[in-house]
Amino acid sequence: MEQQEIQNTEISVIIPTYNQAEFLAGAIDSVLAQTFQKIEVIVVDDGSTDHTSEVAASYGSKIRYVRKTNGGTGSALNRGIQEATAPLIAWLSSDDQFLPEKLSLQLAEIKKNPPLGVVYTDWYNVDRQGRILEEVHCLPPPNGNALLSLILYGCFINGSTILVRKQCFDRVGFFEEGRDAFAHDWVMWIKLARHFQFGSVPKPLMRYTIHAAADSFKRQQVILAAHNTLQKMLMDIPQEEIFPQLQELQGNAKLREESKVRTQLGDSLMRRQFFDLAEMQYELAQKDFFKWAIRMRIQWSKLLQTRGLQPFIAVYFAVRRIINTAIGYRNGLNYMVKRNRVVLLKNLLLLKSKQWRLTATKVVGTKNSE
Repeated sequence: MEQQEIQNTEISVIIPTYNQAEFLAGAIDSVLAQTFQKIEVIVVDDGSTDHTSEVAASYGSKIRYVRKTNGGTGSALNRGIQEATAPLIAWLSSDDQFLPEKLSLQLAEIKKNPPLGVVYTDWYNVDRQGRILEEVHCLPPPNGNALLSLILYGCFINGSTILVRKQCFDRVGFFEEGRDAFAHDWVMWIKLARHFQFGSVPKPLMRYTIHAAADSFKRQQVILAAHNTLQKMLMDIPQEEIFPQLQELQGNAKLREESKVRTQLGDSLMRRQFFDLAEMQYELAQKDFFKWAIRMRIQWSKLLQTRGLQPFIAVYFAVRRIINTAIGYRNGLNYMVKRNRVVLLKNLLLLKSKQWRLTATKVVGTKNSE
């Protein structure tokens, strides 16, 4: 690329690819057809064994082609980021396609709001023939803070829709690498959300290709990666960072709010069948609630004694006992019920897993004896 072209480049589009030569041309063409043209296209070939190199070579100087040994999508993206010369980075999977106004609309959004580090969009799910299956709408980040939504709802941002300031990677580092890094995109969005504001363009601007259903082993690997990612993030990230409203609270008010947000988090984990993580949140919510109840009782007792209202203490506590019973039924006991439900589901899942392994062992034994 000429030096003058490099200086005029505002967006580097990275296309990581591995053995998807049949789709690569469509992805490259969709980038070259953008209404915004101050771009560079970097195709990172992650060790393909098909005719990917020939497809890339047919575009000549219109693209930059980089070949590397196979290391997974995260590794290919990191190589592309290192090769990029523009201040903004876009990612496009080699079997997906941009719609013509995608980059121009995202660029307008990020220029309109300088604090934004990341802008994502809605998209279309399409089949291998390009027919639209559905329109997918993303959650908008409340006040630019996407961290809570990423923790509660998982990876709702499609990597092929993002536009990121390159300087953000200087702060948070690169994507996780490895062919078994199934949650590299979600981990990156969480890392970015801890330090930068997110924005969205509520319009489908990318076509995401849906292939045949993945094999059961890969699905299990993706679920396990999501579980381990959440477990690590919940341990590493302070809860005040996930729930910003806690930063302004202290004492009893903070304990009560902590109980509420942990319950919210536990409910989200339950819906995603991460039972052990949900149980932990319900247990912490229950402890926070009972700490709050005990502190309130002590504070009211001291207040009544200080004001010389000792005769009314017995009546007060009788009334409070009734109120606490009602609150306990609604909150504290509710946590216990939820925890018990989690334990039951965990045991059922374990039993089902044991039965499956027993059946598999019998089948293998029968085949070996034939």
